[in-house]
Amino acid sequence: MVEKNTYTCFTCLMESKTPGVCSECGAVIPELDTKTAIVAPPKSGKLIVSNVLVNEQLIAEIEGIADKQSSETFDNYGVESMGDHVSIKCNEIAAKRLQEKLLASSNKIIREECDIKIEFQSS
Repeated sequence: MVEKNTYTCFTCLMESKTPGVCSECGAVIPELDTKTAIVAPPKSGKLIVSNVLVNEQLIAEIEGIADKQSSETFDNYGVESMGDHVSIKCNEIAAKRLQEKLLASSNKIIREECDIKIEFQSS
């Protein structure tokens, strides 16, 4: 399970490291009560690509797919190499979209040999 250590700023749409004031733009981040919301915002999470040898070529391929997906849907992805796997920070909707693109990739290693799973933060 992913621990929540970032907060969404609705002014700059970036992740802040502090709860009350955005660490990116300095705007006040209001407390958001989603219990009474008709539609809750998507959960933050990670898309984990594992079970393969992580190298620069694989990371570049994943970043390219994420960049293309981002330009099509305006999703935000944070791709990080974690040694034995690649972690892609995003929300649950963006994770599902990227997972579909990775599974449809022309790269045989990504398409057939990678284990691609999504981890969400608990509410």
